[in-house]
Amino acid sequence: MKRIYILLFVFNFFSVIAQEREVNLHFDTTIENTSLRLNKSYYLPSLQDSIQIETFKFYISEVQLLLDETIVESLKKKHFLIDLEKKNSNRIKTDIISNKDFNKIKFHIGIDSLTNVSGAFGEDLDPTNGMYWTWQSGYINLKIEGKSDVFQTRKNQFQFHIGGYQEPANTLQTVILDIVNEENITINVTLDEFFSELNPKVNHTVMSPNNEAVELSTLFSSVFSIIK
Repeated sequence: MKRIYILLFVFNFFSVIAQEREVNLHFDTTIENTSLRLNKSYYLPSLQDSIQIETFKFYISEVQLLLDETIVESLKKKHFLIDLEKKNSNRIKTDIISNKDFNKIKFHIGIDSLTNVSGAFGEDLDPTNGMYWTWQSGYINLKIEGKSDVFQTRKNQFQFHIGGYQEPANTLQTVILDIVNEENITINVTLDEFFSELNPKVNHTVMSPNNEAVELSTLFSSVFSIIK
């Protein structure tokens, strides 16, 4: 009988190990159904003109896996800078090795107020990444820069530096997406949808926390979806 219990324990142990998987994330930024390449020209029907993205960076924070409304796993590392100038920064190898079921992923776009008021940090939060204003204004959650003839600005440039952690200019956004229970989760960031909602005559330059920054942060949070 003792031998049977031992065999059952060994069987159950290896069954759990076999079901465990390492969860990894991939943020695929696309424009016109292709992965975005910086400094390349793309024609956008919504603008009826070409556009060129020169800088694209944003923060992801507080990543959690959920089963319906219940949190089943959370990443230990809190903040990730997605920067298209840095190879593989859009791929996050998580510290989650789990055999638990989950069907949603939840994360913030941007940096929370507590981190902002705590001053500048290192690594992804290092000010040398170009995503920090000052101790008073805090971190830039999203930075998009580029040019297009539809923007009637100097050299036809647009600059969206979206940040702010204090009301009424709090630009931190939360995204919750339904996912398949799998190891590699690919999240699409569709920039076409972002630019299709802009009015180039009005929306072309944001360099500080304000109402327009809040509106654009909300718009940006809507362009995330799961690639199945």
